Amino acid sequence: MKSELNRRDRTRRAILDALAAVIAETGGLGFSVQQVAERAGVTHRTVYNHFPTRDAMNDALAEHVEEVMGAGGYREPRIPTSSSALVPMIADTYAAFQAYEAPLRAYVMLMLASRRPARVWRRRTAAFEALIARDTSPPAPLTSRGLTAAVRMFLSTTGWHILTEQMGLSPAEAATTATWAAQTLLDAASRPTSAVARKTRKRRGSR
Repeated sequence: MKSELNRRDRTRRAILDALAAVIAETGGLGFSVQQVAERAGVTHRTVYNHFPTRDAMNDALAEHVEEVMGAGGYREPRIPTSSSALVPMIADTYAAFQAYEAPLRAYVMLMLASRRPARVWRRRTAAFEALIARDTSPPAPLTSRGLTAAVRMFLSTTGWHILTEQMGLSPAEAATTATWAAQTLLDAASRPTSAVARKTRKRRGSR
């Protein structure tokens, strides 16, 4: 039974490695399941048995990339306890993305094509949204959800991919740009609260 599970796990990993390689080689999503199957050394049916839909492939590839990065010594930063701690994470996170560039770009392209974020993305985004909703007061018409989306965009594989691949920025330029943009957004969202606090202190001081 154990050997059967190990064999299934090895086959699953081989398919995901093949998927990332095929996407990277073709430069997009114009690949076929047969290409992935041939690259992995399995049958077309075997691929579908493991991943019946593109969404299943998307979730699995995201988790597989995390495993590959973990095996290479990368440990994803813990969710911070305040929104202000999100911005300092960007530079180190982008450096890690660059170190695992090939599988990550394949994952991003698959995720964008599926129109559905992977489970790991949704889980992390929910944690960021809770922090930002608690710590900020976005000026109208911006909402906490909108602010989260913008900050999350820069602190993600998608933001890194767009800045470096689509916009042509160097890794260092991308990290600097994302850090500045996220900090600017969070600073703007904190201003209304700070202004109210200053007015309150001024009124109290005049009594």
